[in-house]
Amino acid sequence: MPSTVIISVPMVLSCAIFLLFFSFIDRPEQATNGLTLKGIGFADSGVYPKEYTCDSTGISPALQWDGIPKGIAGYVLTMHHLDPTGKRHVYWVVYNIPASVYKLPAGVTDIGSLGTNTVNRGNVYAPPCSKGPGPKHYVLTLYAVNKIITPAEDKRDITMDVVMREIEKDKIDSAVLSVTYSRSPKTPIQTP
Repeated sequence: MPSTVIISVPMVLSCAIFLLFFSFIDRPEQATNGLTLKGIGFADSGVYPKEYTCDSTGISPALQWDGIPKGIAGYVLTMHHLDPTGKRHVYWVVYNIPASVYKLPAGVTDIGSLGTNTVNRGNVYAPPCSKGPGPKHYVLTLYAVNKIITPAEDKRDITMDVVMREIEKDKIDSAVLSVTYSRSPKTPIQTP
């Protein structure tokens, strides 16, 4: 003969309260993945405008973003490229971009703090100046972070690696913009 389990109303109510209480405890805040980064005048997976390279004015690109997560202290922006050997070339590092900012105009130098690029070791935007045939891929990444960065290193030593170590546990969300650029075989190689 099958046994009968009697469940009382207080028992069900107690279990429901227990589950509800523990569903709110120790839940880590998760990234929204709602942050999006866009180029002004160029698109993700598109062609990087010539004006932002060494083949033209070489100014930094105009960018904007939306889907801003709550509780951020600011943003970090990086731009890099991997060469055929896997070596990373860093063109732009900007950290401590204020949380109130949602776009950067072309050629900006006075928003946030500039880290060191690997092209000329300057605290500036280094325009891509690709060598060799074929398109080169460049990646711009925007990170929303919940702290202001205060690296101990000298300003000239604040590289992309230093900034990424600083924000490792403080990233709330990120967005990527990937572009390509090809230099004409007839274009003389210039240095920024």
